[in-house]
Order: sequence, then structure tokens, then C-alpha cells
Amino acid sequence: MTEKERTQSDRNEVSRETAERQTAPPPSPPPPRGPRVTLIVVVAIVAIAAYWIGDVWGDRIIGAFSGGAESDHAHTTDDADGASYYTCGMHPWVILPRPGTCPICQMDLTPLDPSKFTGEISIDPRVVQNIGVRVEEVVRGPLVKTIRTVGSVDYDERRVRDVNIKVRGWIENLHVDYLGAEVSEGEALFDLYSPELYDTQQQYLLAYRNRDQKDVRFLPGAGDPKRLLESSRIRLEYYDITPEQIAELEKRGEPKKTLTIVSKHKGVVTSKHANEGMLVEPGMLVFRIADLSKVWVMVTLYEYQLP
Repeated sequence: MTEKERTQSDRNEVSRETAERQTAPPPSPPPPRGPRVTLIVVVAIVAIAAYWIGDVWGDRIIGAFSGGAESDHAHTTDDADGASYYTCGMHPWVILPRPGTCPICQMDLTPLDPSKFTGEISIDPRVVQNIGVRVEEVVRGPLVKTIRTVGSVDYDERRVRDVNIKVRGWIENLHVDYLGAEVSEGEALFDLYSPELYDTQQQYLLAYRNRDQKDVRFLPGAGDPKRLLESSRIRLEYYDITPEQIAELEKRGEPKKTLTIVSKHKGVVTSKHANEGMLVEPGMLVFRIADLSKVWVMVTLYEYQLP
């Protein structure tokens, strides 16, 4: 074959290969890689789970199938330590049945005292010594706490009484003449002279003498004798004249210049505004009497003492 013929033959071969390439179907795309990646992830998860199960429960499973030489050794170790459960100091809610590391912070687990599960309270002897714990049997009774503080004794305000004047007059004689004097109910405080009180005595005696008369036109404020007598008696009582003094007035039959004002209360004189010969007006405070059978103690408490 000549050189020209070989050249023509090569050109024909190239043209045929080009035609075959153009008429051939397109190549298939490469297979997707998703299933292969998913398979790798699943295998990794299974491996991690198998490792954890083997680490936590492997000894128990082996001991159960082997009849228990290693299991007996593990129980002997737990019994010797006095603990069958372990916990984490940073995460006390983590409780595992064997020693190891905390699954949260990877710290070593510490033995858990079995008494924690019995409901009993136990304190380390060193702590007892340091804080001075004292143990006593529980008894039923009042709960009392002693508090040392500063206070003062004061009068019970519900037992304080005032002696006031209800009529204008003068103190002729003073029977209780100093602070702190003890008085009893019905005891004389002072003798009072009052023109108004003297006139009231006269009116009462006039009504008392004519209490059985039918014609009382000559009496001041003529009316029913019994009503006049009753009104005069009430007026004397309103002036703090006692029934015993009124009975004495009826027996004496004539008014008295001074009448004695007596105490209606029992106690100690805590305030005195009266002297002999002194002019007193209605509403004036003459004595203040406090009953000391019960007193108040006013103390200072701080916030930390309130419980």
C-alpha cells in the first residue's frame, strides 16, 4: 500500500470512530453516594451503643452467663466498700450501680452511703464535733426560745383610769398627796367644796322631806315629789357622790360644806394635779391611777430574732 493509500485509510478510520461516537448513547451517571454515607453513620451509632452497653452492663452479662466468678468478685468488692451505688459530686442525681465516670462531666463516681436509702439521718463525727451537735429524744411540748434583749416595764393601758372633776369647786383637804400612793376602790381622795354641790344637797333634802306630800307647789320646779327626789338623787350621783354618802345626807338632815370624792378604781397614783386649796374646774384631770396587777414589757427585737 502506498503512502497515499495509508493516509486515506487512516482518515477513513478516524471518520468511522467519530461517527460511532456521535451515534452511541450517552454514558450513565455515577451512582449516588447518599446510601453509603447513611450506612456509615448507622454503623458508627451502633458501635457507640455497643461500647456503652459493654462498658456499663458487660460485667453483669458476663457474670450471669459464666456462673459468676467475676460477678462474685464484684459483689465482694461492693460489700467490702459498704456501697452498692455510686454518684457524682457535681451531679448528685446521677446514681449508677457500679464505679466509673459521670456520663455528664466525666468525673470519677464516689460511693454512696447505703444509709441514704433507709430514711435515717447521719452526720459525720467530725461535723458533729465542729458544730456542737447535741442529740435528744423527740418529745411533745411547747417550743420555747430564750432571747436576751433590752426592755422596759410599762403600765397596761387597758388598766389606767383618770379621776376628773365634774363640778367647779375648791379642794379643802387632800387625802392622797404624793405620787406612787396605793389606793383601793372606795378610798377617799380629797374633800371638795362647791356651791353648786351644796345647792344640790339642799334640793335633795327638801324633796326627801316632802316625798309623801301631795301639794308641792311651794317646791322649786313643782311636780311629782317622787320624780323630784329621783332627779335630785341622780344629779348627786352624776357628781360622783356615792349612795353611802347620800344615805348619810338623809340621816344627817342638813347639807355639808364639803363632800369627799372617793376612788372608783384600785391601783397606784401615777399622775397628780391636785393640792389643798386649789381651784378645780369641770373636766380637769386630778389623778391618774394605774392597776399594776398586770403590766406590759416593751422590748426591742431585731429582724433575725423574729423566728
